[in-house]
Amino acid sequence: DLDRKGACVEVLADGPVPDSAKGEIFDWKTRKTVAVFTLVKSNHSALGPILSGAVRVPSAVEWSCDNPYLYGVRIRNSAGEVMGVQRFGFRTIRVSGDRILLNDRPIFLRGTLETILHGLVFKEANYAFAANPEDFARRYFESFRKMNFNQIRTNTQTLPRRCYELMDEIGLLVRDEL
Repeated sequence: DLDRKGACVEVLADGPVPDSAKGEIFDWKTRKTVAVFTLVKSNHSALGPILSGAVRVPSAVEWSCDNPYLYGVRIRNSAGEVMGVQRFGFRTIRVSGDRILLNDRPIFLRGTLETILHGLVFKEANYAFAANPEDFARRYFESFRKMNFNQIRTNTQTLPRRCYELMDEIGLLVRDEL
């Protein structure tokens, strides 16, 4: 969405797909619902059947490295049961000429090549951090923000999903090589 106030939502179903479902966009911190929309059964994707819908949130706050504002999307079936929840931020990243734009504003990427975290913590190669790997990962990523970095590039690996969620919370962009 060009003004970053809307989103297309597609849900890959795990099992039978209802003809429709209800979607809710909510503020991640306050849990306050800011928009409601309908999803309908769509064509099958290569991975299976999907539900899809579109939603606009005129009051949406854009995610940025300095203000990593997050929302959630919650999908409910016709009985009101939650089928799934996913966190996200309203943002666009694109290239215009020789500039990278985040939300249509130039951004200079300042960061590092991350090669240590995956083996150090999440493969439990270092027993010192095995007791609380999430706390270590949060402190690790926060240290990059304190150094005024705004992006991390991974090297020949993808990190565990929780790492991406932490970087989203902290305001770090991620460049995956895979």
